[in-house]
Amino acid sequence: MRDVKIRTGRLAFAALLSACSTLLAAAPTQASNAAAGPARTLLAPSGVPLDLTIDSLDAVGCESSDTHLSFTAAGLSGNEYVRTRVTAGGARYMDQIFGPINNPAQIWYLFDDNSGGTVTAPFPLPPNTPVTVDLEFVGATGTPVLFHRQFVISQCNGGTIQDDRRVPEWDVVALENIGCGNNDTAFTLVVSGTEGADLRLRTIVDAGGDRYMDEEIESPATNGYWFWQLYDDSSGGPVTASFPLPEDTPIHVRLVLLDGEQGPIRYDRDIVLDKCNGGTIVSNTVRPKWHVHSLYSVGCDASAIGFVTSLTGYQGGPERFRTTVDAGGVRYMDEDAGTPGSGNGTYYWNLYDSGSGGPVGANFPLPPDTPIRVGFHLIQGSYGPDLFLREVVIAQCNGGSIVGDQDFDVASDRIFYDGIDVLPPLLH
Repeated sequence: MRDVKIRTGRLAFAALLSACSTLLAAAPTQASNAAAGPARTLLAPSGVPLDLTIDSLDAVGCESSDTHLSFTAAGLSGNEYVRTRVTAGGARYMDQIFGPINNPAQIWYLFDDNSGGTVTAPFPLPPNTPVTVDLEFVGATGTPVLFHRQFVISQCNGGTIQDDRRVPEWDVVALENIGCGNNDTAFTLVVSGTEGADLRLRTIVDAGGDRYMDEEIESPATNGYWFWQLYDDSSGGPVTASFPLPEDTPIHVRLVLLDGEQGPIRYDRDIVLDKCNGGTIVSNTVRPKWHVHSLYSVGCDASAIGFVTSLTGYQGGPERFRTTVDAGGVRYMDEDAGTPGSGNGTYYWNLYDSGSGGPVGANFPLPPDTPIRVGFHLIQGSYGPDLFLREVVIAQCNGGSIVGDQDFDVASDRIFYDGIDVLPPLLH
């Protein structure tokens, strides 16, 4: 059985838009540089970035209001709301939007609340089941997610906190300017949760079947609000055209967080502008990704290998989970686990005998002293083509560790390199 915890959602932030627009009036404009790109502009650089630290789990239980914790916030402006989501066993028990908050020190209870609108079950929480808690700083009713922390309580009946981590986010606050020329289009973006991680920011712009921009830069040292323009740049990969963008043509802007230079994708957002000549944002979505966070157990027998994974960006589409396991040129597992019925969240994923996704050549145990290749696929419908593939390599089943982790954002009509589609530059 798969253990699932759901997370993340996106809300409006009207108060912030006005503040950011005021700041942008004095923001400098970068000059184009096709080799490396101009310096990005941090808005209100003297401010403290938003953060939230879990200080303690003060009480834990399965009934409504049994569980409460203490946290400390930093960087509050007085406009932030907190969204709290609680998920266990594939059901959501709490989705609260509360605020604005001003006091950085908070005692936070978990209880029946559906002000966020996604609850599927009432308390009590199921015993002996991991509980995922997501705490997000958001606006009163909408985008963006300004900061996101996720942790797991091992169980409601006497559990402890596990897997406490910041979740990287890169979201759009506002479209500030739009035009077809170099530097004409600009956004206010918010970057959060990247502290201490070797993440890189990649910006890709496609229009009319051509790629106009592919920039890759280091993650900014400071999380916060950034003035982000679109311009000629090929530091992240090849382009096929230069600005200006074509008029009356949809513009696709892709914001990607990479784990290290040319590394696996950790976050992937698609923004669509209906046109550059007087257009607006018509779509703003996160692409589905299946992430591998850690290897929590290893062995050669069925179910001995277990991963902590998470799904992000799923929006109820046709994607299905498929897992493949190969060792020594033989396939040991090909499982189609179906659609992610519990949505985005953390999944504890074990490897075992299964042929529901395709034929296998042998049964567990895996051969010792042999590299194990594990494919984490998101496929388009039952037995459909891959939409996303992450391949993780374990050195060996008898005491090995992860020695390789690469993702491939694949589809039958695209060619991809290092997780980013570069040839041909298609709209997507």
